[in-house]
Amino acid sequence: RVLKMGKASRLHSDKARNYCQLKHVLSLWQLLSVRWASLLLTNGQDPFDNVDPAYTKELDEEQVTALEKSLKHMDVETLIAELYEFVVISEDKEKRQTGWKLRDILSTYLDDEKDAPEISGFLTHFPETILLEHACDTWRIIASYNQEGGSDVNN
Repeated sequence: RVLKMGKASRLHSDKARNYCQLKHVLSLWQLLSVRWASLLLTNGQDPFDNVDPAYTKELDEEQVTALEKSLKHMDVETLIAELYEFVVISEDKEKRQTGWKLRDILSTYLDDEKDAPEISGFLTHFPETILLEHACDTWRIIASYNQEGGSDVNN
């Protein structure tokens, strides 16, 4: 697939355009991938069309409400990026059970596999009822929330 971006949707980071070294490639990939997925979502396309259907179960209304309320207390930008990477490229998916809590498995992934810092507010506020089987729908809801300006809310 090729992502065609008009002038209005180009990457707005002067640093990324003017200065990027090999050591920055993973972060740049993550930034561009999340931007691409967000644009697909905005255009009514599925950013997860190549993901195992086991991760695509939709959240129910109560879960959506709980998630949206919890996002006010989290670093949404980081959560979007890390959750997308987890769903798309993380290894050992076949060892994970879709009934596991998404909060626990994502936290373990960030800590053990990626050695990344904890996402602000994630462990204390992310709803326990959201499972790994809801990963794609959860990302869509968080991305929509972010696009609507919800990430401007202070933690």
